[in-house]
Amino acid sequence: MKYFVRVVFAAALAFVLIFTPLVAAPKTMNFKNFPVESQKYDDVLTLWHIDSFEGGVGSRGDFLSDVLADFSSNGIHTLVSSYSISGAKEGLSSGKKPDMISFGIGAGFVAEYAKSIPFGFFSGGELNGEIFAAPWCRGGYFLIAENAIVRPIRRLIVSKGEFNNPLLCLNYSDIGFDEMEISEPMNAYVEYLKGGKVLLGTQRDIWRLIKREKTFVAEPVEEFCDLYQYIAITTDDGEKYSKCVKVIEYLFSLGEKLKSTGMLPVNGNFYDGALGEYDTADTQFTLSPFLSEDRVKSLCEIANTDDLEEEAKLYVKYIK
Repeated sequence: MKYFVRVVFAAALAFVLIFTPLVAAPKTMNFKNFPVESQKYDDVLTLWHIDSFEGGVGSRGDFLSDVLADFSSNGIHTLVSSYSISGAKEGLSSGKKPDMISFGIGAGFVAEYAKSIPFGFFSGGELNGEIFAAPWCRGGYFLIAENAIVRPIRRLIVSKGEFNNPLLCLNYSDIGFDEMEISEPMNAYVEYLKGGKVLLGTQRDIWRLIKREKTFVAEPVEEFCDLYQYIAITTDDGEKYSKCVKVIEYLFSLGEKLKSTGMLPVNGNFYDGALGEYDTADTQFTLSPFLSEDRVKSLCEIANTDDLEEEAKLYVKYIK
């Protein structure tokens, strides 16, 4: 099927200094409806958001700030700060620790700080029989072409971010091709626009094409996905832990509000068009979000070699 789409509250400087990590300044903060004088600083939950793979539209960190500002009407106030992987790692190693961390593949160091949580619906964040992180949104892989996807694919270009592994996606899917080229996401997208190639991309590429009002066909590749945005509780405070559980429950209930991120829900699908074709229930395999950066990268390097089968037994998780 062919798809054609046409598509704050100002805080005092002293408050900012108190909540800004000294060694890894967050990229964004949002103080919409955020209490300054009426709420003690000790009562405020802190959440670090880490982007480790391309999203959909807008900022997932800003989205969290906005929806948790709305949730503050329940008396639970959360300050969201956005970090890079290196910035979060540096902040944690220096002794700064938030109450929660939103993260994806490549931020395995979070495992050292994560607490067991009472959300057992998804085994991707499981360690030794306990759940330490659960996803609140997700992406997906797609084959994208100008007119039709003819098999076997003659020329395939694969969009490969630093930590996500589309080559494992190929391995767990029945996709035949004659030639394959791997490139970082924006370069892969630009190369696809030149014509003559099928793109193995993500939801981000679909949103790029929609924005440019391009005609395209998209076919979900659902068997494997490592594009999950998890959340973990990291606080040592019992009272804050209980509040964090309520925050996470709220994030799991957002439903179609996630549309403003351009991301898919973990279960189900509320989109029309190309994104609506993705059946989240058909995803069977993922990678643990607690794998180290080095391990994630090594799996990428052997994804098309005979070594993959043995490594996959150790690190690929079955989530059905």
